[in-house]
Amino acid sequence: MFDSMNMRYFITALAIGCSTVLLSQNLVPNAGFEQFVQCPDDYGTSSQWLYVADWQSPTEGTPDYFNACSKKCGVPLNWAGSAKAYEGKAYMGIVGCMLQLDPKQISYREYIRARLTDTLEAGETYYASVQVRLALSCLAACNGLGIYFSSTGLTNRNTVNYPLSPQITYVNNEAIADKDRWTQICGTFTAKGDEAFIIIGNFLSDQQIEYRAFDENFIATQYVNPMAYYLIDDVFVAPFDTAFYKDCGFIVAEKTRFFSGTLEPDQKMVLEHLYFETDKWQILPESFNELNQLVEQMNKNPQLELNIHGHADQTGSEEHNIILSENRAIAVKDYLVAKGILPSRINCFGHGSSQPFDTVSHQKNRRVEIVVE
Repeated sequence: MFDSMNMRYFITALAIGCSTVLLSQNLVPNAGFEQFVQCPDDYGTSSQWLYVADWQSPTEGTPDYFNACSKKCGVPLNWAGSAKAYEGKAYMGIVGCMLQLDPKQISYREYIRARLTDTLEAGETYYASVQVRLALSCLAACNGLGIYFSSTGLTNRNTVNYPLSPQITYVNNEAIADKDRWTQICGTFTAKGDEAFIIIGNFLSDQQIEYRAFDENFIATQYVNPMAYYLIDDVFVAPFDTAFYKDCGFIVAEKTRFFSGTLEPDQKMVLEHLYFETDKWQILPESFNELNQLVEQMNKNPQLELNIHGHADQTGSEEHNIILSENRAIAVKDYLVAKGILPSRINCFGHGSSQPFDTVSHQKNRRVEIVVE
């Protein structure tokens, strides 16, 4: 029989056990850069990468390690400005790009790399994310930041950049210019099966980089080459689960009655695996499999017609919600028509937030339903 003291011990042990299970899902060691070999005491030195546990620089670049334990390389105050960690008391800093006055000179970049705790499995879908923030002192921002997975560590001490194709990039590969908040780079990818390392940095070629200066009157000189310097924190990699989409800013249709691969008259159902970017109507690739099944059923049953109903939650103005919900319904119709379904067989409706599925859950109210006739 448990007494009250033993019960407290039991609950504490259970909580620790659950936390361990959750943390074990992340394949990135020292994901928040909290563990270090030595408290950092200097910036930009060749030994800088040795300060933080499990992470290295794969190139001749010199990323910086910031930790609240340090007076010189501290958190939140340091040479790059002032920024609290996304979580904990530490983060890394890398040069995303640097404007070069000589077009023949290769743009300087910095990267950080870690060996994953387990090699990725071939054919499996994984979710990856990282928190990024432009340093307060920066005069410019740039695009190109991403996450690359490799079978090797890509160690090359004779280079300062890697023009590669990262598996994960920021939305539309846009420049990250927010100095006041952390911005998440996240997404999914299918593993080849030999990926053992994660590398974070800018993987665009010099010709592809879009350099954004905040002061249009600023003129770079031979003494000042403004750089886009980014703080890095909270790296995460795990086998894909639809729950991650909430964190990634995507909308996931919630369960009512799902499309199960067959169509019958008078059915009303939600497209369970229909994904959109937040506040947009562009259909994400993860939706194609279910939509293709819908196309197949429409072809098998040429007598059936569809009414597609878009719904939104109460976030934003109702005028905006009606436009958003209608355009999402139209986006589904456009996909079906592009696959050969006659437009006359499909009607679209946008209801905004006027027909909530759930009075509490915003996610359940953001949905696209189909009614078969």
